[in-house]
Amino acid sequence: MISVNLALSMGLTDEEVASIQSKSLIHDIDEIWTGDMPSPHKESLNERVALAETRGGYRGRYMSDPPGAEDGARVRSRRIDEVIRGADRIDAWQWIRQYGVGIYKSEVEVDCWNRLSEFMEAAPATLEEAMHKMINKIA
Repeated sequence: MISVNLALSMGLTDEEVASIQSKSLIHDIDEIWTGDMPSPHKESLNERVALAETRGGYRGRYMSDPPGAEDGARVRSRRIDEVIRGADRIDAWQWIRQYGVGIYKSEVEVDCWNRLSEFMEAAPATLEEAMHKMINKIA
């Protein structure tokens, strides 16, 4: 599992690794019902949920902090979520490289790589380093 390998490479605690493992297994569970939803659609939905939250409506996106979480818990939660998102980007890039076909395969691969690169540039140094190691293993 890419996310667990990233977490271990980063030297995260056993508790964080276990949390990453369980969250990684369920983070796309909604796609059993909706099918694999393209990232732009997910981003649009998250923007709408965030807007509803600011208006006092719906609360509780999957990746949001639990209500009343202490600052330390929020930092751990964000670090765990970043690892899962990073693993998702590596997985998308690797999947299209390995299984992509057709006239748009190259364009999609470049787009996935660009999104992966942008994510790594903005990621904490330990995650960026772990992601580079993982990419070198699978490339």
